[in-house]
Amino acid sequence: MVVVSEQPRRCSDETLTDNQRLDIRAQQRTLDGSIWRTAVGCLTAGLVIFKVFSNDLYKLGLVFLVYSLVISMAGIVRKYRSPTKFYELDYYRTGGNYVAFISASGLIAWSTILYMVASV
Repeated sequence: MVVVSEQPRRCSDETLTDNQRLDIRAQQRTLDGSIWRTAVGCLTAGLVIFKVFSNDLYKLGLVFLVYSLVISMAGIVRKYRSPTKFYELDYYRTGGNYVAFISASGLIAWSTILYMVASV
């Protein structure tokens, strides 16, 4: 016989203060949200280029799609490697390495796009 609990499942972090909950929401909104908004924006730009423009511009759309995949993968890796309970740590570690990686990949992507546009 299987016993089903009538109580709703609660978060395991019931001991958090309001400020800690606010910090967690801010981290999710700013860090995680910004990475995913940028990835979805680049994916949309790439798909619009594929759909609307001629075959000559497919390479530009491909650059946007690859850039969105790189940003997505960086976001996934950052999410799984970052501590989930950062308020229990003695120090706060920023996402500097991920920001540097995304900035470098953006510089490469935009340099490639400028090179493609200039060579036309």
